[in-house]
Amino acid sequence: LNCEMGAHIKPEGWSTWNNNDNHKTTYYAEYKSKGPGANPEKRLDWTHQLTRKEARKYSISRVLHGWKPEQE
Repeated sequence: LNCEMGAHIKPEGWSTWNNNDNHKTTYYAEYKSKGPGANPEKRLDWTHQLTRKEARKYSISRVLHGWKPEQE
């Protein structure tokens, strides 16, 4: 969400490492990426650009289930 992506990020964004099928069971998504590596129109067809409503479902507390790494 709202990531700054450098030029080292390939336009497709992700790849199938070792030709596996992980992309069939994992949800690859981004929201409002910016920078030279942000190319939503060139991402692979199995990736997703979240809508504002969808992006609201993701927060630090929801993703990390209450874990706060800055407090360790």
